[in-house]
Amino acid sequence: MRSADFPPIGLLSIGTVLRDREGHQVKILDTAQNGMKNAQIVEAARDFKVDLIGMTTFVVNEGAVLSLARDCKAALPDVPVIIGGPHASSYPTELMAKEPALDAIVMKEGEVTVVEYIKALETGGDLSGVLGLVYRNTAGETVFNDPRPVVKDMDSFPIPDRNFVDVHAYQPIPNMYKREPNTSMITSRGCPFSCTYCFEAGVLAQLYRRRSPEKVIEEIRYLIDEYGIREIAFWDDEFVLNNKWVRAFCDLMVAEKIDITWSCFGRVGSVTRDLLQSMSRAGCWSISFGVESGNQESLDFIKKECTVQEIRDAMRWTHEAGIETRCSFMLALPGETPEMGQRTIDFAIDLDVDYAQFFATNPLQGTPLYEDSLHLGTRAEDVKDYGFSRPFRAPFVPKGYDSEEQILSQVQGAHRQFYFRPKYVFKRLKKIRGMEDLQRYWRGMKMVLEV
Repeated sequence: MRSADFPPIGLLSIGTVLRDREGHQVKILDTAQNGMKNAQIVEAARDFKVDLIGMTTFVVNEGAVLSLARDCKAALPDVPVIIGGPHASSYPTELMAKEPALDAIVMKEGEVTVVEYIKALETGGDLSGVLGLVYRNTAGETVFNDPRPVVKDMDSFPIPDRNFVDVHAYQPIPNMYKREPNTSMITSRGCPFSCTYCFEAGVLAQLYRRRSPEKVIEEIRYLIDEYGIREIAFWDDEFVLNNKWVRAFCDLMVAEKIDITWSCFGRVGSVTRDLLQSMSRAGCWSISFGVESGNQESLDFIKKECTVQEIRDAMRWTHEAGIETRCSFMLALPGETPEMGQRTIDFAIDLDVDYAQFFATNPLQGTPLYEDSLHLGTRAEDVKDYGFSRPFRAPFVPKGYDSEEQILSQVQGAHRQFYFRPKYVFKRLKKIRGMEDLQRYWRGMKMVLEV
């Protein structure tokens, strides 16, 4: 089974620390990729004679994680079950109350916290000193320990060992890659910006840190030598940040003649014409930008810290550098009307970006936008249930819109307006160089039609 995803780097990092530095035996099952059912996972855990079961949680997999936690605890009642990840870090109180099978939640980064948690269990079970841990005490009460300070030296972490999974079993979504085999990397953590819709600006806000360019090059060489990787998707929240770092990285890529293509996420206000040219020479072929809106008042409201003109400049410079642009847009933001939503759609078309994604605004709990949504529109009872998977929903209806159906219609119409233009279709057809390109475009078109 091939998955439209990449290896779980966070779990790989924790697993590598536990095995290589602490001497533990570690097994990682990526059920999103291998399709294992709960009974199979429980059986694998029993065969491995586990002493601890850990899982990572996101908005979209809460139900699956809690179901698996229940089944694991029922089959292996003496084995602690812990969870981590952005969703668990955002809703620790709710998740501990909802699922008695959970023994603890690791808040934010897990490499050090999980190590200390295991040591505490091995030396008598006193968890009170494990920073960054939420746990259930002997009385069944949920205890919040003090937060764990972030690890500032990112180079102190080992390179995540991909041998825990089958790297070649993963497949990114259509048109998100140029060469195979490919995989992903993360070079930084945290974010220094304050966009109100993002967890990094809310309960998960933390110091921005980055590995050295030399350490990143070391990991790239490892991926090339061990797995024959020819392309890398950098999944940093903001890769194009700190122009000095990016230039140093690109210079090393060119100087050492590293033959890979790569893509990343960037911020409009961080790119310059010269920097983009440097990135292109180093193998960058695609950048994903969170543009969000074509209305300056909405950009200001969500604290995007950029102007409409800066967006236009960034798209023009990126195209001049020969780099593809992939942009995301939010429709029905607080304070918006359908007319403003259409201006965002028209803006995306006028920018002539290579790919565009339009989403109904989902103010997630733990973000400043969530607090804004409480008095600027109507929210669904539980926005977590909506997630980001098909069928798309509109968990928030701003006062300027009539209904969820109106928003969904606009989201669907946005994709059709953008992708079914004769100019756009002709531009994509000109880029086809073989059957592989044609197959990728066909898969991508089917995804658009499903929206």
